[in-house]
Amino acid sequence: MTASEPVLVDLDLLEQIHDVALGRASWKDILTCLKSEFSAEVGLLAVYEVSPDQARGFATTDPDGSRWQQYAEHFAAIDPFAARIRSGQAPPGLILTGEDLVPARVFCASEYFNDWFRPNGLRYTARAYIRIRDQLNLQLGMPRAAAAGPYTAAEVARLQRYFNHISRALRIADALATRTLQPDFDRVARTYGLTPAETRLIETLTECGSLRRSAERTHRSYYTLRAQLRAVFLKMGTRSQTELMRMIHKVTSDSPEAEGRHSNDA
Repeated sequence: MTASEPVLVDLDLLEQIHDVALGRASWKDILTCLKSEFSAEVGLLAVYEVSPDQARGFATTDPDGSRWQQYAEHFAAIDPFAARIRSGQAPPGLILTGEDLVPARVFCASEYFNDWFRPNGLRYTARAYIRIRDQLNLQLGMPRAAAAGPYTAAEVARLQRYFNHISRALRIADALATRTLQPDFDRVARTYGLTPAETRLIETLTECGSLRRSAERTHRSYYTLRAQLRAVFLKMGTRSQTELMRMIHKVTSDSPEAEGRHSNDA
């Protein structure tokens, strides 16, 4: 795959990823789609502090998650991929294959491979992690069987696109979880000079989560709303719906009413 070739992804899946941050989908739904698209045996998202053997929660496509609870309790401590992450040799935010992280001959001779990976029918993997905040990290794992073959460059590029959106959605979900204020759309409109129609659009978009659902809700043309959204992006100096939601909540949390509420709570 060359740099000039487009990376084709499922746009509906990207929309679903951002729906998770708004409480309209689950990470298990996302992992199930990724598992199918990349012929993986399982999909895993693990939240942990400092290193994966300190997992404090995870989502998985496993029916009961028991294998991955066992991983968190024991095998994460001897996971050679996790060791590369702990040592800082795996850059955050980047999808890496098992071969990128550990030479195949070293991996296949490891206790982790022989006692965990192989008994669970696994051979290849693609992984990435991000730091959400402070010492809180999240790791994506998409291991698959030998019959599926190693991840190709095209698959890695496609999974990277998805992971970029997963990372943004996770940060939004984390930020929203710490806020109880309702968005102050009037203040956003005054701050950025939005028209009444543009203000109604961002309010509907916040509620619906996508432009197409907003068009259905308001019985308006998708293309008309898309043109309005571009105008909103220009006025607010943003380039994506993710950044737009972040800015709406920032303006709300910076308002005098919010400051007063925080003072009262304190």
